[in-house]
This record gives sequence, structure tokens and C-alpha cells, in this order.
Amino acid sequence: MLPSTWPSRTVVLACWKPRLGICATWGGPPPGLAHETRNPLGLIRGWTQRLSQSNLASDEQKRQAKAVIEECDRVTSRINQFLAFARPCKPKLDSVDISKVLDELAVLLEPDLGAKSLSLDFDALPQGETVRADRELLRQALFNLVQNAVHFAPDGGVIEIAMCSGQDGGKRIEVADRGPGVDAEAVELLFTPYFTTRSDGTGLGLAIVRRIASAHGWQAGYTPRPGGGAIFWLDGIHD
Repeated sequence: MLPSTWPSRTVVLACWKPRLGICATWGGPPPGLAHETRNPLGLIRGWTQRLSQSNLASDEQKRQAKAVIEECDRVTSRINQFLAFARPCKPKLDSVDISKVLDELAVLLEPDLGAKSLSLDFDALPQGETVRADRELLRQALFNLVQNAVHFAPDGGVIEIAMCSGQDGGKRIEVADRGPGVDAEAVELLFTPYFTTRSDGTGLGLAIVRRIASAHGWQAGYTPRPGGGAIFWLDGIHD
């Protein structure tokens, strides 16, 4: 028989936060600790989903179960970010078609874009434009930048991705939005691990972007957008 109350998201986070504090002190999670945390979360999620779908579950219990499942997914996503940050970054260079990578990201981020009626515009990119990069690492960096733009862009807006001439004869990829931009005092901290201006952020998304950029010999940075908003960029990319 189902219990009368389900564990709330507060209970889930209470179990997880002490581990997060240890990770912050060490500068990243030991893989064993991350897996040790992620595996029980998967078990909790699985059983909660099964119980919520049983004939014994009331509407209130289903609502509580949904909250627990969402929190498990949120915490798992954060653990995955910690693992990505801790993982050695050794690019395997190849010729990468930027438009194809962005086509994949547009599909992957469609639910997030749709939730705010946002559109992703990269039509200005020449078809077949290639760069020398590790495809998966570049995809991760662009995913993080676009996801960041999705969070701050106003509903119904457009996130624009463009390529232009960069430093030392290289190329520069820019991700621009019309959100509030970044306060001047926060700019220097933007790519610092664990620094975030988001209540639901881990402070690792942009840190991972910079780490990927550095591994390729690129630069990652931020520029205020004329007319309001933000431009995050990768510079020094070569073909």
C-alpha cells in the first residue's frame, strides 16, 4: 500500500546538499561519489514513477510523486554537470560543420525554447561552414551558451547565433540574446566555477565553456549587446 505522504523535493535536496558542499570544497566531485549519489536517485525516481502509475495512487499522491521525479531529474542534471567539469578535457580535432551541430541543438532545446516562445536564429551562418574542433566538446560549449541565453531571454524573443572574424585570423562564434545582460561587477566572475546569478544554477555551465575553449586554444567571453542584452562568444577558432 502507498504511504500517505511522499518525500518532498525539500527532503531530496536535504539529502543531496551536504554532498554538494563537499564537492565545492574539493573543486569537483570524485567520480565515485557522483555515481554513488546518482544511482540511488535513479532508484528513487524509478520506484516513485511506478508507484504513481499504480491504481492505488490518489491524485494528491500523483502530484507529490511528480514533484519528487522532477527534483530527481534536476539533481541528476546537476551531478552530470559536476562530472562534465571534473572530466579531463582532451580535444580530438576534426572538421566540424557548425550548422549541423546547431540543427541538433535546436531539436534538443525545442522544449525549453517552446516554453518561452523563443526562436533560435542561425540563418546568417554560411551553410557548410566548418571549424577545426572536437565535435562533442564544441556541441557541449554551444549547448551551455544557448541554454544560458534561453534562461535570460524575454518570452517571445530571438536567440541569435552568428560567426564573424575573430582574433589572430580566426573565427568568432557569438550567441546573443535580449535579456537583462550582466551587471558590471559580475562580469569578471562569469566563467568562475560555482559562480552563478541564477537561483537554480550550479555555476558550472560557463566554467565548462571556458574549460573547453582553453583546451582548444580559444577564448571565451562576454560582451554587453548594443541596445540591451548579452553576447557570449568563443574566439580564436580556426578551420
